[in-house]
Amino acid sequence: MDVPNVVTGVKPLRLPERNVHDRLRTELLDFWSRHPRGKYDARAIHYALDYLGKSCVTNALKEMADEGLVVAENCNSVLFYSLAANKDRCA
Repeated sequence: MDVPNVVTGVKPLRLPERNVHDRLRTELLDFWSRHPRGKYDARAIHYALDYLGKSCVTNALKEMADEGLVVAENCNSVLFYSLAANKDRCA
């Protein structure tokens, strides 16, 4: 619930969820531009990005895996994510 400012009566501006989501995806792609051959679990990526919403990071990784931008590999019941090797998809 947005509470209006008492003096001006104007509600504070909020970023649409889509913008936050797009920013997170951009940060994830930037992360992989620095570590293109790495395989990381969601917790390590969350820690590296220093992002507050862990569930947001996990959801963004799952969506990117569904789109083919990253590869999700199950190893001992832990999902590791890596950048997809398909150059046509990432161009």
